[in-house]
Amino acid sequence: MRLFRAVIRTVFLAGAPCFAADLSSVDAYIRAEIELNDVPGVAVAVWRNNRIVFAKGFGVRSAATGEPMTADTPVDLASVSKSLTAIALNQLSQQGKVDLNAPVAKYLPELSGAFTRIRIRHLERHTSGLTRRVDVLVPCCGQPYESDLDIAVARLSAVRPSRSPGAKFEYANSNYILLAALVERVSRQPFPVFMRECVFRPLAMLRTTLDPAEARAWKLADPHDRFWRQMQPRGSLFLGWYGSSLVKSTARDMARYLGWVLSRAGHSWSAPYDAGWFVRRKRDWPGNPIV
Repeated sequence: MRLFRAVIRTVFLAGAPCFAADLSSVDAYIRAEIELNDVPGVAVAVWRNNRIVFAKGFGVRSAATGEPMTADTPVDLASVSKSLTAIALNQLSQQGKVDLNAPVAKYLPELSGAFTRIRIRHLERHTSGLTRRVDVLVPCCGQPYESDLDIAVARLSAVRPSRSPGAKFEYANSNYILLAALVERVSRQPFPVFMRECVFRPLAMLRTTLDPAEARAWKLADPHDRFWRQMQPRGSLFLGWYGSSLVKSTARDMARYLGWVLSRAGHSWSAPYDAGWFVRRKRDWPGNPIV
């Protein structure tokens, strides 16, 4: 059954001539897409010339209440949360507290065996040898200890990677769960607290949180699903884990965050995945850029 969520769309306009269209065309495009795809609500932000030039909500945050979607309505970021975890990790690296080329077992010593060859960079790039099959070992979704990262590490310590570290890209949430545990262990702060104080607030993401109660107070958008040809609010059976998902944010906050990402012109990206982002070289675009 396909799950429809209220969606954040953050559009980057980096000054290229192809992005010179009147912003009114953005409004018309989004309205057409909502109608075509029967999406309850969408929030859009456009970042250009180092500022937000367009921020607007379309549709509703909940089909049950009819409350409007706005650019400040939080939604679940799902796996986009990984990119924020990577910021926390790299912040600790810049402070000299974490060596990204060191084995993860240096900071999580209960990991042994094959983990002594898995470096933090491997986790960050999904090249550790862990697979999605091992994700089910980590408690989630109403299970006991689902927020305990020490329990997550203990469960994953028994895993045998499917291949040598660095040999192949294979997406696994467990990579970023372990990174969250590392951030918590090194910072000596609960992961949600470190993210709020050291990542969200410095980036002026003031309506971004890992706290479900806080997100609900800010009128978190409902997840939706089609039932008997009608789109209805329906809770998701799968919620996720710290580090890998669970961040709630808004279009306006994400525009500020991604504007900061755009400012990191000197950052070297490793394809096909790095620091929470899929990385592709667009050979059909002028200049053959990395996107």
